[in-house]
Amino acid sequence: MTKTQWSQLTPTSPLYLFVPQDTNLQREYEQGFKVTEIFPVYSVGIVTARDKLTIHFTPEDVWETVKKFVSPEPFVSPEPEEARKKFGLGKDAEDWKVEWAQKDLREAGVPNENARVKIVRILYRPFDIRFTFYTGKAKGFHCRPRPEVMSHMLAGENWGLITARQQSQQGESWALVGVSKFIIESCAISNKTKEINYLFPLYLYTFPDQITAPNQVTDEQGRRLNLSDEFLKALAERLGLPQTEPFKLPEGITPEDIFGYIYAILHSRQYRERYAEFLRRDFPSIPLTSDRELFFELAKLGKELVAVHLLENVPDLGYGKFVVADSNEIERVHYNEIHQRVYINSNQYFAPVPEEVWEFRIGGYQPAEKWLKDRKGRKLEFSDIEHYRKILHAIAETLRLMDEIDAQVEFPLP
Repeated sequence: MTKTQWSQLTPTSPLYLFVPQDTNLQREYEQGFKVTEIFPVYSVGIVTARDKLTIHFTPEDVWETVKKFVSPEPFVSPEPEEARKKFGLGKDAEDWKVEWAQKDLREAGVPNENARVKIVRILYRPFDIRFTFYTGKAKGFHCRPRPEVMSHMLAGENWGLITARQQSQQGESWALVGVSKFIIESCAISNKTKEINYLFPLYLYTFPDQITAPNQVTDEQGRRLNLSDEFLKALAERLGLPQTEPFKLPEGITPEDIFGYIYAILHSRQYRERYAEFLRRDFPSIPLTSDRELFFELAKLGKELVAVHLLENVPDLGYGKFVVADSNEIERVHYNEIHQRVYINSNQYFAPVPEEVWEFRIGGYQPAEKWLKDRKGRKLEFSDIEHYRKILHAIAETLRLMDEIDAQVEFPLP
């Protein structure tokens, strides 16, 4: 008779998982700071409830849509059922109704031209910046606009870390990280339900209508740091640096350095592989180093990655030339690995596109494919072609920078 081989488990806080654990590696991982402990203010991205109605490729498309949605003719307001049918909106949801959305837009001033100021950029998918009409009112034009966080992305210059709490698919390499300087949609880096995207802004703006603490310190732009005192203290102690006023930053270190360091860690393949088991279950935890030289090198590489992912400093590496004259219409997107070509129809293609660039993934998406497929039926303008080429170069540069990061690190960090 075969006897069952039992293993003794010791579930630990906070998840108390009834599966075998590498407790030594878990202790090592948990010595870091979870991103929710680093950035106290955060939320999931915007949930629109109706993407096709609310998010568009151009500001003009947004404006024409909201005007017709609330007033197809001057001074004539359609009944909710008319608008529902015209825009193919289907049944109302619990937190989104046609009537509420129309009311929100009218209260925001639509169709008065002055209301155009509420048209803003939104990161919809990786490298895919679109436009929406943002009022910040819950159960309005957007179902859940998350103003408690998104207002800080609209108020001025900012960086926002994007990540997820859990990973859906076991066995897949963890890649649930991105960055934005705009508000984000809740599926900006993954559209899987468990991988709903969270945004962690670096700065918090102080608004005139807010009651602030008397000792609250802001910079010349009216910003304060969204970095916890506990994290800043621990970082300063690890690096052996004094904390400086007014923000308690370790001496000689900027908020952008800290953001860059975090961003570099999250793009280390070694980090992703070593801690894959823990990254699947909860928000990522960031290890701290006591090596100042390593900290500054990772901060530099991370800031370079941020600039690349914001498409602000992308080298032209010669990829994705688009030279065949034809309709420029995206009919069918497919990749020819032999010739390293990305076809958009039977005649036109971008080339060369290395296979590793084509297959590169951010979260739940393959950006080199996704960006084109989401524009099926559209004709590419010159600006679209240049933007897509920039995406290809950004991916190639990301792969290079990830190699550089891994050349610098070995976990556990010194």
